[in-house]
Amino acid sequence: MKARVGLGVTLLAGLFWLQSVARADTFNFTISVNALGCSYNPTGATAQFCANPISGNGTFTTTPLTNISPADHLGTQGWNYEITSISGQIGGYQMTLLPASIGVGLLQYIGDTLKVNTNGSIPFLANGQQWSLYQQGLPHPPGTDTGLYNYNLDGGEPINLQINVPEPGTLALLAFGMLILKLILSRQMTIARRDE
Repeated sequence: MKARVGLGVTLLAGLFWLQSVARADTFNFTISVNALGCSYNPTGATAQFCANPISGNGTFTTTPLTNISPADHLGTQGWNYEITSISGQIGGYQMTLLPASIGVGLLQYIGDTLKVNTNGSIPFLANGQQWSLYQQGLPHPPGTDTGLYNYNLDGGEPINLQINVPEPGTLALLAFGMLILKLILSRQMTIARRDE
């Protein structure tokens, strides 16, 4: 009887875990101009964008977290979320995700933070223009890693891209708790058998 209860608890925990892994994730984000980045490159297109900063906010919807290992042909590796849609606005205009290829449209998960994947970008349309969130490749001051580029205007600005990482889902916590409970029960049953 106790073995059946233990098996049932294990199966229940496994089902909760599979359900939580299979769902898509959503991440809220905000975009604002990065003043330090603007002061670093005060000429050309960057100066124009920094003089008229653009801000925005919205939500990324992604596939479940996936480990890309070994690195693909673009050098993309590690834990990533592939973005499947964007809802939100930038400069007061609705954002629409453009179709992406491998290594593009990925959020890289490092520690407890999310950022635009180093080898890719997040292309989208707003106000009939093509835009992209990207990781800076040229020398830049610390804290100015992300940029916003407008292909129609051929220029961009350094931005602060704040992506909120949600707390673990309730079902994932429940599954973890059930697994701990199963381990405790297994340990108690082992001790009880030994004492007999």
